[in-house]
Amino acid sequence: MPDPDRRRTQRFPVQEVVSVSSERDTFSAITKDMSKGGAYLYTDHLIAEGWDVQFVLTVPSHVTHDRVVRVWCSGKVVRLENMSEGRFGIGVEFDRYQILPES
Repeated sequence: MPDPDRRRTQRFPVQEVVSVSSERDTFSAITKDMSKGGAYLYTDHLIAEGWDVQFVLTVPSHVTHDRVVRVWCSGKVVRLENMSEGRFGIGVEFDRYQILPES
């Protein structure tokens, strides 16, 4: 049986408050970690698996091994975990992302 915690790409701890836009509304979340393929976030906003979401993530230099970059991320909610009353963990698998120009 495959290990359910095995990842296709390395995850990096990145804690940041992000504004997440879904097809229904916009809400705040806190990132736990991210990889080239996705991110895990915490939120108190009820959302469903299968929803498309977008957010901008600031990736620190220890992850890029160069400079801090801002990345627009678009993906689908592939996992939803009820962490405690009113708090959810969300696994997002990226389908697109784009490095934003420096401001």
